[in-house]
Amino acid sequence: MRTTEVPSIPASPANVHLVGGEMLLWSDAPESAQDGGQWAALRPGGAGGAAWGGAGHGAAWACGEIVRELIRRVRPMPGRVLLIGPHPEDFVDWLVARSRSVAVAVRSYPDAVRLGARHAGRAGFAVYCGQLAKLGGLDPFDVVLALDGFERVHSAESPYRPWRETLAEVAALVAPGGTLLLSTRNDLGIESLVEARPHERTDADWHPRGLDHTRPNGHQTLAAELDAHGLLVDDCYAAYPAAGAPRALFSVETLARGRTLPDAVTVAACARGYHGRAVVADPVQLTRKAFRHGLAARLAPAWVTVARKQAPGRTGGPALPAALLEDDVCAPPWTLVQELARGEQGKWVRHVPPASRPFALDRVHRDPALLSGPIPEGRVLDEVLLTACAYDDIRAIRERLRHLAGWLSRWSDAGMVPGELAFATTDNLVWDGERLDLIDPSWALADALPTEVVLTRTLWRFAVRLLGSGHHHPWPWSVDADRLTATLVAISGFRHDRRHLERAKALDREIGTTLGVGATAAADAPESYRQVLAGRERLRDTLTAAQARIDRLEVKLTHRERELRKTRSKLRAARRRIAGLRRRLGFRLMRRARALTRPLTRPVRRRLRAARRIARG
Repeated sequence: MRTTEVPSIPASPANVHLVGGEMLLWSDAPESAQDGGQWAALRPGGAGGAAWGGAGHGAAWACGEIVRELIRRVRPMPGRVLLIGPHPEDFVDWLVARSRSVAVAVRSYPDAVRLGARHAGRAGFAVYCGQLAKLGGLDPFDVVLALDGFERVHSAESPYRPWRETLAEVAALVAPGGTLLLSTRNDLGIESLVEARPHERTDADWHPRGLDHTRPNGHQTLAAELDAHGLLVDDCYAAYPAAGAPRALFSVETLARGRTLPDAVTVAACARGYHGRAVVADPVQLTRKAFRHGLAARLAPAWVTVARKQAPGRTGGPALPAALLEDDVCAPPWTLVQELARGEQGKWVRHVPPASRPFALDRVHRDPALLSGPIPEGRVLDEVLLTACAYDDIRAIRERLRHLAGWLSRWSDAGMVPGELAFATTDNLVWDGERLDLIDPSWALADALPTEVVLTRTLWRFAVRLLGSGHHHPWPWSVDADRLTATLVAISGFRHDRRHLERAKALDREIGTTLGVGATAAADAPESYRQVLAGRERLRDTLTAAQARIDRLEVKLTHRERELRKTRSKLRAARRRIAGLRRRLGFRLMRRARALTRPLTRPVRRRLRAARRIARG
């Protein structure tokens, strides 16, 4: 008889406390974070595992630099901290390093054991595994973080609890004067609207989504729910571009006041959030329209709320930023978080944390101090060119590209431009109708570069994005990025050289590798359902034309087969007549007479052949 071996459950470390309702054979962690051997059956896709965030709820919060900067602003020196739900281990490490004591509440026993072993011997660190409702006996905490939401808080061993009841349990864990940071996914956000794949319930989806009527349907409802539980909202942020990996946080109060954000900010907030996902429509365009029409707060993929429990004698909360923006073109340690604020005359200005220092690696150098100051106004050059392409306006494209080439040439000295302009790509430039400005001037290369190479790299990157994102353009659809680059270089007034293109590609690979993001990809945007429909229409037209040609050829083939059958019928009739003639007496006598006279005529035939040879010779 075949039996299934259940993995052994090791003893928990001393800093892991089982409060009841813990899930012994379940892990919310990704496979890369799990141990081998004894936990192999608990991995995602295995007997009991689910992907980090669960297949039904998406990935867990990335908890990148922008989230950590917000925590610094909320609580510069946090005391006792409670982390509710699964979070990345590096974020837990960061939190432990800057807090007096940290408690983590998880439902998974394997995750609790791993966290406990990771921080074994650390004073003030504890892991509570089991049902959230059984933590009521703990002393309240100064800071409570629920950045993963409430979806993966409750154990399967406990009955289903609505969102409102979960909030009541969490609010009870916040000390008077304490702070709650809560992330709430928006069921009607852009991320949900553009999702093309149908929802498939997996082992991680114990309860159907979108049916909890106590879940807030907007940031105003969310604030009312928090207020009803004794939590005063200091600020609420709209998180973009995706709920699980926000790179931009905009105060909903700032958005509600109609303060138009510069394109240099909104374009960065829309980019690179949906790679590898099937979408119904282009999320970048939809997000830009949401900002333009004042719906950015309502359609945000998620809301990050900063709330504090009121305490007697304490009024006022921390000074929170109007917006935070994290780089999306690089990986740590290059990543910076910028604060956006209103400056003089109502213009938007940027500030970087005082602790930011210049950093260099290989030939790339970054000086964060150059980011501080007014944000350049105007439209992003990438958008200007895409709009001209959509209108098939070759003249506008030529004017913008020649202005770009002239702008680079003005910085040129003996055919070489400073290393700072190596980063003057179309998505890092704004056009105000008269001149170009760098959006992020903090980047630089150590060496000067030929003007042609810099221009070629800029245009090649634009060509790759244009073709990869499926935008309309006035050139043949069969054109590739290299051929389109040659066309754009010629339009800009420079002579295309294949060697310049190869050097531009090598430079792009070098910069991408140094920044930790790799070279420019062939497809820079997710394929939307509309693009799939357009592709289907093109394929249908192609198949219709091919079918029409096949029908014409079949008609010709049928006609020729009919003619061939007639010819074969005539041939068979002729053969039958010949065979009949051969069977007659006269034909047989003629053949016999010819055989008898052949020896008599042989000398005559021989002389005739000899005479012909003499006549020819």
